[in-house]
Amino acid sequence: MALQKGTNSYATVAEADAYFGDRLGADAWRNASANDQPKALITATSVIDLETYASEKVDEDQPLEFPRVAYDPVPAAVITATYELALHFLKYPEVLVPGSSSGVDEIKIDVIEIKGLSGSGGETQKVPSIVYKLLKPFKLNGGSGGNIWHRAN
Repeated sequence: MALQKGTNSYATVAEADAYFGDRLGADAWRNASANDQPKALITATSVIDLETYASEKVDEDQPLEFPRVAYDPVPAAVITATYELALHFLKYPEVLVPGSSSGVDEIKIDVIEIKGLSGSGGETQKVPSIVYKLLKPFKLNGGSGGNIWHRAN
């Protein structure tokens, strides 16, 4: 299916182009093919929609998790998270490979030896920390202990 804002993506390619126009470190977006850019946005939206969010969907039949009753229209932070996650997937497509891991390769207890900590806080993690930070206010229980309500705009 082609990219359709509100159906399978929170943003269009043109909107992402505008966002990345002035963003440092966005060469992976600018150099991606016209075929891969919409795929990256759709994939990013799909990953974002795996989370559990506070409030109810505006329409129970809507295909995406946003807008929500408490967050209507779609919050700018959710759209920014979509851009950032799409860029991350274009930079590091290996994180999309099933079974790939950016965790520990080996732990040795007797002398406490850890090898292969690639991705612990590094750029090849499955979802970059900026995306978690952008989405945290909208998650059920604020992504942690208490219910945190956030104004949409």
